[in-house]
Amino acid sequence: MAGERTLVSLLEPPAGVRRAHYLTRSGWDARLVRRQLTAWVAALVVLVGCGGNTPHLGTGSEAPKASGCPPIPAELTSVAPLSSTATSDGQQPSPGAVAALQADVITVEQYGSEHPSEWGGVELSDNETKVVVAFTANVARHRADLDRLVAHRAALKVIKSSHTQQELDTIIAEIRAVGLSPGGSSQFESFGEGFGVVDVDFVPGREDLAAAYTRRFGDAVAITVGSRRYVADGCKPQPTPLRCPKIAGDDPESAGLSVRITLGSPTISRYGTATGRLVVRNVGTTTFLMDTGQPLVAHLTVSGTTMVVGAVVGAVAGTGRVLRLAPGQEGTMQVIIGTARCGGGPGTVVPPGRYGLRVVLRPEANPSTPAYLSSEAAVTISDAPPPVVPDPPVLPPVPVTAPALVS
Repeated sequence: MAGERTLVSLLEPPAGVRRAHYLTRSGWDARLVRRQLTAWVAALVVLVGCGGNTPHLGTGSEAPKASGCPPIPAELTSVAPLSSTATSDGQQPSPGAVAALQADVITVEQYGSEHPSEWGGVELSDNETKVVVAFTANVARHRADLDRLVAHRAALKVIKSSHTQQELDTIIAEIRAVGLSPGGSSQFESFGEGFGVVDVDFVPGREDLAAAYTRRFGDAVAITVGSRRYVADGCKPQPTPLRCPKIAGDDPESAGLSVRITLGSPTISRYGTATGRLVVRNVGTTTFLMDTGQPLVAHLTVSGTTMVVGAVVGAVAGTGRVLRLAPGQEGTMQVIIGTARCGGGPGTVVPPGRYGLRVVLRPEANPSTPAYLSSEAAVTISDAPPPVVPDPPVLPPVPVTAPALVS
């Protein structure tokens, strides 16, 4: 929708929360356990005016050809993500065991704050059974020091990193300044601290920003554009194209419904997520009831077909929505429209042009049936240039401080 922006506000984490939260276009996103003083951010999608005239990194989706192909940045590979809280033998770690390791994490953070020039961060990993600590130099000496300080030496793992925690914190502060700007807020899906790297997710089509951030920050940033890890044009391995979802549903008339999509404007930008409304009218003779939740996802299709060519990527923060319609009543729900290119082809964003737009109306919970396919709405993806995005400022190093104790 024209004028859509993401307004970013800084928030303090709830007491006792130790998971890293990313700035996202749809709210809190808990990723991996982080150090106590992670910068905590959240996002609210609001309607504001368009951005102003500021120096910018780029204005289009074309990334420059690679003059060299450096390694693709990534989180430290020796750390297992927190996909669950089960231990390696399938058992859940006891609350007491997790709390004991968290106490060691605070001890490690305190030690790290005393060695800011080499401290690379800490991660509670391997399903919360290991304390993994990173330093950029003198790894053996720091391991020996920490062995004398922590209560659970067997759970401690010390590894080498390329960047200090202070470097990463400073980069996040510089990127946050862009995220707070009128021109930059709508062009991030999310950003936040990984382990040993800063994760940055741009909206589809902003390969130009990805190239500029890679030049600026090097391998300290791991960048995703749309749904794809950024790899410079001409470099390998190129990421696998996003697979298009398949959509199907019954004719709403079979359930006595009329289901259609309305848009504030028939033309939307390629760069970002637009919104519309799904209008459901009960044209039957009995009450219609469905717990759908919202927003619903609208799919870009080849006009006149159900072949999806554009999709929504990234996290979607939803709310409950129970649709209860007596005969003759009408209800509406928010829908979101993504422009991430799927099914192959160059780039991460759909080309400008005319498309169809379809929504599948179905229950939020399993089983997700019955499902009803909306009528097609016509939408035009404009060829207007993307918002102008300011350069990240050059900030002084963020101070490294000792962690605050959390009861």
